[in-house]
Amino acid sequence: YRWWDSSLPSSPQDEGVVKAGQIVSLNRWEAEAVRAGTASGPSGGASCCSLFDQMFNQLHKLDPKVLRRRDRAFKVKFVGEASDDYGGPYREAITNVCAELQSAASPLFVLCPNGQHGIGNNRSSFTVRPAAAGQEELQRFFFLGKLMGCALLQHELVLDLQLCPHVWKRLAAIDLSPPDLAEFDFAEFSSLRKLLHIEDEGVDQTSFADLIFNSFDIALSDGTRAELFEGGTSTPVTFTSRGRYCSMALDARLAEGAAQCSEMLAGLSTIVPNARLLSLMTEQELELLMCGEARVDVEALRSHVRYGAGVTPKQRHVRFLWQGLEGF
Repeated sequence: YRWWDSSLPSSPQDEGVVKAGQIVSLNRWEAEAVRAGTASGPSGGASCCSLFDQMFNQLHKLDPKVLRRRDRAFKVKFVGEASDDYGGPYREAITNVCAELQSAASPLFVLCPNGQHGIGNNRSSFTVRPAAAGQEELQRFFFLGKLMGCALLQHELVLDLQLCPHVWKRLAAIDLSPPDLAEFDFAEFSSLRKLLHIEDEGVDQTSFADLIFNSFDIALSDGTRAELFEGGTSTPVTFTSRGRYCSMALDARLAEGAAQCSEMLAGLSTIVPNARLLSLMTEQELELLMCGEARVDVEALRSHVRYGAGVTPKQRHVRFLWQGLEGF
């Protein structure tokens, strides 16, 4: 990625602003209380919400130049915890935020249908929650884009985000195609394909109505239902209209998260103004650049290990160490 690194100095920086730095106070006790449903205090207060919201409340309205740093975008102070931020608390805070965004309570992301149903690829990956389309949610996607921009500027910062391939494709301006649906909802992809070619199963116009009870609406990744056109819920799918239904349903599913991804890319562009160059990457390259390598090469690690005096690779506790690492 030398070409990407060489493009970064072109990002405008106001040294007077950048050198000042920003301190973000995060209360992990309050965030955990919110997660557990035991929080008390004023609704919406910065000290009584998730870590992501606490970070959002303190940074979202700042000039993006404040976050446009090559070392770390801001310093972190954990309320009620003794810590000096020489990089550790900053990285830990980002890791905690990523974990929140990929929890069952996340208002922005949801485990993809493949993970919900235990079939297909990317079962541990998350996709944009379709219902998170209000103004407040879109502002948070915009802010998440800023954090993504920080990860692209800082080599030592990685975002522990397991997002579906189609999300990365949108961020890299790659057009989606029908097989992309199978990567996050294999069951729906298979269902639409079978419905489109249902005559191969011996179903004709006469028997179709007795077997298929679909209407022109569809379930999205978070379980919410969307009409494919006004009045679609009360319009049954027929043998002759099934092609139209499959086409509209496929388009609707592939359009999930389009607005939210646009906000993330817009936020990212405020930190990395040359973000248009991301379109030169594949989705895998963009994910690797932003999130790092997901797998650790144990053999490569083993080849660099040097044992101290009295320690050999054949000792029981050393063998247990390698067995544990290989099992991850």
